[in-house]
Amino acid sequence: MKFFIKYSFILTILFSFKVLSVDLDMLNAVVHENVVSGGQPTKGDLTQLKQQGYKHVINLRSEGEQDWDEGQYVQSLGMNYHSLPIAGKDAINLENAKALNKLLAKMQDDKTIVHCGSGNRIGALVAIHAAKVEGLTVDEALAKGKAWGMTRLEPLVKQKLTEK
Repeated sequence: MKFFIKYSFILTILFSFKVLSVDLDMLNAVVHENVVSGGQPTKGDLTQLKQQGYKHVINLRSEGEQDWDEGQYVQSLGMNYHSLPIAGKDAINLENAKALNKLLAKMQDDKTIVHCGSGNRIGALVAIHAAKVEGLTVDEALAKGKAWGMTRLEPLVKQKLTEK
């Protein structure tokens, strides 16, 4: 019975992600219900996602990280652009995790793209929110963060989640 429950849980995790019906250059792109998360999308990615019904783009990159005006391009496609710059390790905090969650909640059922450079910052903020607001254990929150793209920031997030 214990094996069945564990196996069932693993299958649930494996099959909880949808596959995009477009070929994207977006690094680490993963679909979570109506949200695509990952690294920096190209103009071609944004155009394809617009054609797939995506309406919003949330950019976690700071202005100095990009060499083109993503906001202008997104708006030219008829999509809504939201900027939440997360620059540096100090910006990986509960306040910004809540701000990202609030933005995602505001989109309701609209298809939304959320990105940073690689997906790492998104996953870190998702993990912090999962532990501090949703009440998940540290291990559960870290797993959720990894599912959203957290990689190199895991040690920092783990430290923040275990601090008293």
